[in-house]
Amino acid sequence: MKIIKYLTPIISILIIINLFILYYIKPYRPIGVFLFFILLITTLTFFKGIFCNKKKTYQNNLNIYLLIYSILIIFVTLIYHRNLNNSFTFHIIPGHVITKFLSNDPKVTLFTLIYNYLGNLILLIPLTILLALKNKKYANLKKMFIILLFTTLVIELIQGFTGLGEFDIDDIIFNVLGGMLTLFFILKYKLLPKIRKFFNTNFQLRKETTALLYIFNIIIIIIYNYLTFTI
Repeated sequence: MKIIKYLTPIISILIIINLFILYYIKPYRPIGVFLFFILLITTLTFFKGIFCNKKKTYQNNLNIYLLIYSILIIFVTLIYHRNLNNSFTFHIIPGHVITKFLSNDPKVTLFTLIYNYLGNLILLIPLTILLALKNKKYANLKKMFIILLFTTLVIELIQGFTGLGEFDIDDIIFNVLGGMLTLFFILKYKLLPKIRKFFNTNFQLRKETTALLYIFNIIIIIIYNYLTFTI
């Protein structure tokens, strides 16, 4: 058990380092290739939890999930295909993307429209769920609204003032809306205990089975890491 306890963070750190090295070497790779690295860290942490099957481990895992999610957000919003420049763009009037689409702007296709709105809608949903699981005080619409608004404002302001992206009021609206709707449904239908149970159980699996799942995850990590750098 101690081996897994110390092995997991070491492997996770190595995966994150490899992710950024791969991006530096092969930045043209689709974003899904890089996101799979994040998924592998998440599943590795999850399998560590069900192997140890201790309340403290499950609680610590939530902190790790939040850290992994933070790295994901930074990578997606501030690093992937983004360069510092002197072009500072601020869209403070809602609906500019859909307006361009309706005016037949060739740069805004239906795919672009859906990708933009849907992506922003789901961006902060994991944060909402993880915070609600971490502490019951965050399972509050007012408090969550403040957290989501602050988070997306920070991201948008960094994008706007650094040229890494554009400050977009639509992004803020949809980021907050996605998280708030998620928490609203969780509270309305009392889903939090069920979600918490999912993150706090070993599914009555035998110790040998959970160990095999953990080892299998490591094997997938090794193979995937090799393939991403060689193909």
